[in-house]
Amino acid sequence: MKWYIFKETSDKYYMILDHNTANHYQWLSYSNSVPYDQSFVYNYINSLNWDSSLNRRIIKISEVQAITNKPNIDLMADPLQSWYYFDSNNQTKTTSGKGTSKYAWLFDYTNLCVQNGCNNEINVSGGDGYWTDHESKPTNRNWCAWIVNKEGQYKCYGTENWYGIRPVIEVFKNLF
Repeated sequence: MKWYIFKETSDKYYMILDHNTANHYQWLSYSNSVPYDQSFVYNYINSLNWDSSLNRRIIKISEVQAITNKPNIDLMADPLQSWYYFDSNNQTKTTSGKGTSKYAWLFDYTNLCVQNGCNNEINVSGGDGYWTDHESKPTNRNWCAWIVNKEGQYKCYGTENWYGIRPVIEVFKNLF
């Protein structure tokens, strides 16, 4: 397995896997009145039988924002207006072709991502991206959950959709 260190503290490395461990995973059944239940995803993460000291989880919205230098996205705003491409930090696409995104490692091994700047793609059902840890309930809209997708974007999609799960682990430095 290949892991990317995306954050370091005095005692830990925070790492994300370079691919999804599940490519076709529904967050929950659709509901207009109830937010998603994050326990579905965490139940999957916990079923991996990895050492529990690794604090396995999915990536946080604040971590994606820090990695891509995107300050303070309004998570409760209309998701049709709040999404952005990683490389431009706005809604203008600036990358195309294999390896042109400086954030390719965030969306490598997703469906047809090479045309959007990643290095390696796959073609599997549900491999269009992966879930993050945050949901939104914008005014006059249904619940949605934020994903990292094959286009090098951070976007909010309906919780009834199918996306992958890409684990994050926290490793204590004293283990090295």
